[in-house]
Amino acid sequence: MIVACSTEETESAEGDCYASVLEEAWDDAITCFENGGFEESPAQDKPAEDYEYLLQWAGSYGGKYGLAGSGLLSTLGSDDDSNEGSESEEESSFDFSAQVRSLTESGQLTLAITQLTRAVALLNAFPAKYRTESSAESVYYAKDISLIGAIFTAFLVEMQKQDFSNSLSDGTLTQEELVAKADAVLETLANGGDIVGDPSLKEAIDKQISELENQPGDSTAEKLEALINS
Repeated sequence: MIVACSTEETESAEGDCYASVLEEAWDDAITCFENGGFEESPAQDKPAEDYEYLLQWAGSYGGKYGLAGSGLLSTLGSDDDSNEGSESEEESSFDFSAQVRSLTESGQLTLAITQLTRAVALLNAFPAKYRTESSAESVYYAKDISLIGAIFTAFLVEMQKQDFSNSLSDGTLTQEELVAKADAVLETLANGGDIVGDPSLKEAIDKQISELENQPGDSTAEKLEALINS
C-alpha cells in the first residue's frame, strides 16, 4: 500500500480508506478520506506516490455517482495495457442526462455538485509534472488521470447546467446569483482543461468553453441560458 504521508496514523487511515475503495463502498470511503486528516492541497514537491490518495479520494466521489468503479479505478497505478480503451467504453455507456435527472428527482443534485467539484479539485491537486504524459517526470497513470478528469468535468458541467436551469425556472435567485452559477460552469471547464493532458480530450473541453462564450448575452448567465435553450 502506497502511503500518502509519513506518519503511522495517516498510513493506517489510508489503508482503511483504500479497503473501502476496493470494496466499492463509496460512502464509507468518502467518510474515511474526509475525516482522515488528508491534505486537499498538498505541497507540490513530494514523490509521485505520495499523491495517490488524491486519486482514490476523488475516485470515491465519482464512484458514488456511477462514474468510477472497477472499470476506472482498477487502472490507477496499473501499467497493464490490456485495459486500454475500457474506460472509454464505460464513459460512452454512461447516461449523464439520466443520472442528472435521477439526482434532481431525489433531491441529491446539490450534494452531487459539491462532491464532484471537490473531486475535480483533488485531481487538480495532483502535481501537473506527474500527470502530463509528455513530461520526463510523468507517472504511469497520467493517461488515466486525464481521462477521469474529462469524465468528471463533463458530468459536473451537466449537473451545473441543470442546477442553473432549475434556478431560472423557480425564479428564486437574483441576477448576481445566477451569474455566479454560470461562472461556476466556466470555472469547471477551465479546471478540467488543466487536468486533461490528452490533446483530443482537452480540445473537447476547449470547444465547450468556446460554445458558451460565443453565445449571445451580456453576462455568463445570459450566455448559459442561450446555450441551454439552443
